[in-house]
Amino acid sequence: MKKRFLILMALFFVAAFINVNAQSKLETAKVAPSEKNPSLVDPSAVKMMKQECQNVMKLKREYFKNNLILSEKEQLIFWPLFDKYLVEEEAIHQLFKQKREDKGIKRENGAINFDILNDEAILFYYDSRFEMKGKLLDLDSRFYQSIKDVLSAKTLVQYYKTEKSFKNYIVKEVKQQAPTDGDKSLDVKKSRR
Repeated sequence: MKKRFLILMALFFVAAFINVNAQSKLETAKVAPSEKNPSLVDPSAVKMMKQECQNVMKLKREYFKNNLILSEKEQLIFWPLFDKYLVEEEAIHQLFKQKREDKGIKRENGAINFDILNDEAILFYYDSRFEMKGKLLDLDSRFYQSIKDVLSAKTLVQYYKTEKSFKNYIVKEVKQQAPTDGDKSLDVKKSRR
């Protein structure tokens, strides 16, 4: 359970870092260079971050569609459940982001600068983060309960392997987008600590 919790948190942080690359794979429109590194102070940048989270969820669905082999019967039941799961997962992430932003805790260059936060803000951040983890774990548990009678045991194994593969894919994408000019703020290893 603890490992699954950490994986979910890693996915959350990775999702926060996905930007133009994920969007370009999902949409044919080009993203303007000024949109590549949004400032969360600007309301349009907040809207873009929400769009990025939605794009990660779209990318996740597409990835599962291309990598999870289901029978026709399984498809009819699984995909509506999975789509509902993705919507709920996105809502949990958005709630966490909104709570953080409402408290004035902003990301700069993909990371939170805890050095400028007071003790109350730091504790609020971690309280909210663990609340989000609990909600994500509850969501995963409910989703598992809804699919375990729909999918065969072998297909369940395939589902969780596909989930792990997707997370690895996202981490690889983030590493490719990491700055090369000495800026370590997007270093994936650091963001997991």
